[in-house]
Amino acid sequence: MAPHMKDSDRNGDMGIGDMGIELRGFACRMPSSESTWKFWENLKNGVNMVTVSDDHWEAGMGGNLPMGKGYMANQEFFDNLFFKMSGAQASKVDPQLRFLLELSYEALVDAGFTDLRKLHGSKTAVYVGSCFSDCHKGWLTDVKDITGYENTGCAQSMYANRLSFFYDFAGPSMNIDTACSSSLVALVEAVNVIELGKADMAIVAGASVTLHPGVSIGFNRLQMLSSDSACQAFSKNANGYARSEGVAVVVLTKENCELVKQCIKEPYAKLVGAGCNSDGFTAEGITFPNGDAQYRLYSQVREEAGISIFDVDYIEAHGTGTQAGDGQEMEALSKSYCPDERIAAQTGKPLMIGSVKSNMGHSEGCSGLAGLCKVLLSYEQRMIPANLHYKFEERNPKCKALNDPVNGVKVVEENMEFKNGGLIAASSFGFGGTNAHILLRGGPSIDKADELKSPLVTSDAQEPWKQISPICARNEKCARAILEFLKEKELSFENAISCPEVNGGEFPCHAYVNGDGEILTEQAEPASKERRPIWYIFSGNGAMWPRMGYELYTNSEIYRKTWDHCNEYLKMSYNCNSLDKFFREGPEVNDTTTYDATDGVCGLAAVQCGLIDIMKSLGIEPDHMVGHSAGETAMGYADNLLTLEQTMDVAYWRGYFGTYSISKDKPGAMYACGLLVIKWKHCLRNITLMMLLLPA
Repeated sequence: MAPHMKDSDRNGDMGIGDMGIELRGFACRMPSSESTWKFWENLKNGVNMVTVSDDHWEAGMGGNLPMGKGYMANQEFFDNLFFKMSGAQASKVDPQLRFLLELSYEALVDAGFTDLRKLHGSKTAVYVGSCFSDCHKGWLTDVKDITGYENTGCAQSMYANRLSFFYDFAGPSMNIDTACSSSLVALVEAVNVIELGKADMAIVAGASVTLHPGVSIGFNRLQMLSSDSACQAFSKNANGYARSEGVAVVVLTKENCELVKQCIKEPYAKLVGAGCNSDGFTAEGITFPNGDAQYRLYSQVREEAGISIFDVDYIEAHGTGTQAGDGQEMEALSKSYCPDERIAAQTGKPLMIGSVKSNMGHSEGCSGLAGLCKVLLSYEQRMIPANLHYKFEERNPKCKALNDPVNGVKVVEENMEFKNGGLIAASSFGFGGTNAHILLRGGPSIDKADELKSPLVTSDAQEPWKQISPICARNEKCARAILEFLKEKELSFENAISCPEVNGGEFPCHAYVNGDGEILTEQAEPASKERRPIWYIFSGNGAMWPRMGYELYTNSEIYRKTWDHCNEYLKMSYNCNSLDKFFREGPEVNDTTTYDATDGVCGLAAVQCGLIDIMKSLGIEPDHMVGHSAGETAMGYADNLLTLEQTMDVAYWRGYFGTYSISKDKPGAMYACGLLVIKWKHCLRNITLMMLLLPA
């Protein structure tokens, strides 16, 4: 049982009963669901994710197995170079570990971490729940083909250790096998180490991939599997469970710890309570569930969290769809969360329950986190998806609490609206008797959730240049696919989160979308570990062209404001309309004889100052600058040595003297040379004297 802190020891920002532990991010792959979002779509649309397929083995195995199973696609694909593995190693890595590596990265991105390099050496724990490695035994059958990588790629200890190695995490790292409750027990253990101060963050995962029919045949001969290939939870038709695959990863963080300061999004939920226990001895046998032990666990977790029987809105049950299991679980749930006292209150608010196993089958080692992923998605989408294979009229007669759907316990038969922030309980039981139970509350407030889900605009009306947006990817094909997807969805590119690097160099292809919607790609050079310096280079006269900067003037309020200020200042101080000439139209626009040096120098300085102000608005400051000739003028503005007005003063007088030096009456030229400071001061005195002799 996770030791709870006293209220006086808790942070003042925590809610009543909160453990100070947040569920910040998650990712999963489930049957018929190649992404987390596809999993939600299947849940929402009532798709049965258990299918009849010959993948892994022939459906039904000649009558030895039920026909259906839950199968994850794309198990043969793996980007081994991203995870710093050779091809020889990767070819002998259990698909469970491949998915764990991929999904751990997705979950950290989903949690809002912007630079995973900042997590190196951190007190981050890794707990993985899993039961079997079917491919390990298969790869060891032919002695001559054994490479040794089978052990490092399939040993279940490596499921956790490889993640700690790849991300350079320094906290506890271990695999946990308590059969079907493995992943939720792993979460409870992660909660323990965070509460004890041994970790600030934890990666919690569950994995189940069924590659060999042997284990399934064994369960079938124990009469555990459903002949209908369905988990008909809480139904009188329940006749066992359907085996399924699944991998899920959840990111837990200690509230307000240093690591989460870089996170750019709110947590999905906060833990309120967590615990686990054992059935002990059961007269019916080790695999028979113990409802009394489950009841003790529920009550202990709820009471330690200070939760009333009226507070819980929904329970994500274990719900495998076995007659004995459902009956024991329902009796324990009703005694703890919906006793006679709650029913007698006649609130008209039933205790809602459901089980994700009805939708996707039983993913065993991953099943606890599969249910948790469903809960987190329900918080985000404000809807609890319906159970499949259940009708009130066909309820399990052993589940007496289901008889009163108004004030008692009610299975979610149709998609149900669910307010963000509601209290949810979730359970998971192992067939050897290890039970786990958690309580959690939704994260963002309703107002905050509305803000996070507000429609994203496609552009900034005042600054459409912001649409020049960089995307990084593994290769050009991937980069283009990302950008095309974003364009199709009409999402604002400034809402896109770049892919955080783990060790540097994982995303060598850079792509850009300009204001016209054109996609440009380039292969980036290997990045150094330190940030490359930002240089500003200021060109001199001769780099201008007619109507230079006019498109930016019409599209950017920041640029337009700077340009107009320069123009007004020149007119007011010197009766100079050089900037008006820059934007004029007609036959004179390309006639260079209609411009003088003042027009060129003042126009160039205004263009460069406008660009500098755009950079400042983005928080970009140069580390170094270099300028040539007239370009040196705006350098003073970029370096904050000159005000905008002083910059235009320098530009005007430089142009004025340039014009004066090439007049017909007094021809002259520019002379560039290197001078010692003492010589330069002498020249400066002569220049000052010359200025005094000039006509006003």
